Amino acid sequence: MRRFLTRFTLITGWGLLGISLAGFGAALFWILDLSNHFRVQYLAGGIAGIVAGMALRSKSAVLLFCCNAVINAIPLIPLFIPRTAPVDTIREVSIVSYNTWRANSDWNSVAAVLREEEPDIAFIAETHPDVQAGIRRLETAFHLFEANTDFLLVRRTADLNPQRIASGSEGMAGIPLALTVGKLEMTLLAIHPAAPRSAATASEHDQSFAAVASFLKDRTGPCIVLGDFNATPWSRSFRLLQEHTGLVNSQTGFGIQTTWPVYPDSQFNWLLRIPIDHCLHSPEITTLSRRIGEPGRSNHHPVFLRLGFPSIPWPAPPGRF
Repeated sequence: MRRFLTRFTLITGWGLLGISLAGFGAALFWILDLSNHFRVQYLAGGIAGIVAGMALRSKSAVLLFCCNAVINAIPLIPLFIPRTAPVDTIREVSIVSYNTWRANSDWNSVAAVLREEEPDIAFIAETHPDVQAGIRRLETAFHLFEANTDFLLVRRTADLNPQRIASGSEGMAGIPLALTVGKLEMTLLAIHPAAPRSAATASEHDQSFAAVASFLKDRTGPCIVLGDFNATPWSRSFRLLQEHTGLVNSQTGFGIQTTWPVYPDSQFNWLLRIPIDHCLHSPEITTLSRRIGEPGRSNHHPVFLRLGFPSIPWPAPPGRF
């Protein structure tokens, strides 16, 4: 029996190692990139395998699962290392990004998320018609900008002077705004690219990210990109976007903070939960706080952020020009 369990454990370990390494070939075939999203699950499997190998007294199994654990821990570690806070912050801006799910008609639960932090900026994506009607009733309190079923709200009392701007980038799934923070002019882009569920949607997804990078390259001043990226920080499209723009992941220093899936009434969401709702920003901006909230009747957790803006000149990030 022990021999059988040892062999089974080794086969499982080699399978897990193969899936873990498959993500590094994402540039070759779109489906390989899907394996990048589950680094947390692979790490948990590696740790469980180490324990099993020790129980079976199999040095080969322990070594194999140690390799698995290391390969998948390395991409996760940077998210737990805090960035240095600015010496002087002249303005804080609060933000919520929330995919409310097209099947969720419960406007009251969405309104509760908006009341929870009373954000200066809110991106509400993938809305049901009942939720859209509720959002439009907020026009006295917020400037409203919409695209398809996505809404970007900027609180009127926040004094951010939002102005919608032309993207100039074909294929970009987003809402671009010009904002003023103090005397600083900046760009805010709320995005919701297609989920890469097939070769066609994966291509659309990648084209949207490329269009975002192209759009930001022509913008001056600080930039913020937020929304449901349908990508994890370890996916190829996410990494290329950061490489081409020089933007910083707001998760840095705050951990994994998984956001999807959280389908109501499902008991097994946690097995596949991954972080796909994000905020990227210029390096000079600091994420002062970041947390996920209760999902209500959505299949996503909302993300709450506070960003700090320092009183220094704004050099362009190296990747943008």
